[in-house]
Amino acid sequence: MATTGSVRYIAGIAVVVACLAGVLACPERAGAPPAPPGGTFRVISSTDEFDFIDPALAYRATSWALLDASCTQLLNYPDAKDSFKRLPVPEAAVAMPTVSKDAAALSLVISRAAG
Repeated sequence: MATTGSVRYIAGIAVVVACLAGVLACPERAGAPPAPPGGTFRVISSTDEFDFIDPALAYRATSWALLDASCTQLLNYPDAKDSFKRLPVPEAAVAMPTVSKDAAALSLVISRAAG
């Protein structure tokens, strides 16, 4: 039987996915002017489900679900049936990072599409 916490978590994820699907599924009408840049993304939720929308501060799983759905990462884990065999792949980066000879630095090239 599902607990109240897990039901709220799943409901929060469903809201985020539905919002993003609605935004991405509506192509602009032919001849209509493009949408202005910027704006506000609103998520209807109780106030205690999201702690932060800053990736450096986010702790709760619901916050990470929102960030994962709305933020591009340099490297990310692809969806896979066996989550233990997943390896990171470039998302906003052009390729995997290169490591300096002394292993003190990693270098990444960011895709122009991500910028």
